[in-house]
Amino acid sequence: MRRLSATLLLFAVSAAIAALPPDVIELPAPAPGKWAEVKATPGRILRLSATGPAKWLLVDDQAADLEVCGDGKRANFAAPRPGRYRLIVTADKGEPSRVVVVVGDAPPEPDPPPPPKPDALKKKLQEAYVVDKGEAADARQLAALYRQAVKLAADKTIPTTKELLRRVRVAGESLVEPGTLSEVRKVVAGELAVVLGAPSDDPITDGQRLAAAAVFGKLAEILEGF
Repeated sequence: MRRLSATLLLFAVSAAIAALPPDVIELPAPAPGKWAEVKATPGRILRLSATGPAKWLLVDDQAADLEVCGDGKRANFAAPRPGRYRLIVTADKGEPSRVVVVVGDAPPEPDPPPPPKPDALKKKLQEAYVVDKGEAADARQLAALYRQAVKLAADKTIPTTKELLRRVRVAGESLVEPGTLSEVRKVVAGELAVVLGAPSDDPITDGQRLAAAAVFGKLAEILEGF
């Protein structure tokens, strides 16, 4: 266990001269999986006490020191600069106490990132795949079709949405067995209708091409994971 450095001992002397006794705090009760916070002043010793002999581990020791005394019943902590310093204190019996010593005006811990939102399209495809009683080989065949459809959507020699969908249907006749994953393909038709509208002889716009290519690419990626 690290001893207090000469620099920190100077801080302790300065505190004594200023007639400032060490802050004394009893360790918070263990809370499984959680970190309790205690406050400390930069350059001033914080005396922590446990209910009995314990082992002390200073996780973040780059700019802090910890001196264990009293057969592990107490420890002196000090850090010269603001920051957050984690301690794990483990008694002979019982759960360890996890403590974050917050020195000065240290910023709070950032919130954990929120869990990713479920992909609505993936969920719809999975549900349809279950109804179809699909197999991985079928999903791979369909994914290959939609990989080819990405290129068709970008082909500017295809003038209309009606022609684009016809080309995709023709390609599907050579890549996918008739009736394969019919419920999945109904979901796909619905997604394409959102970005392309009803099949039309009107010129396809660049925005429609990009949107269709994005949908086909996402469909292929999802189906390749089934």
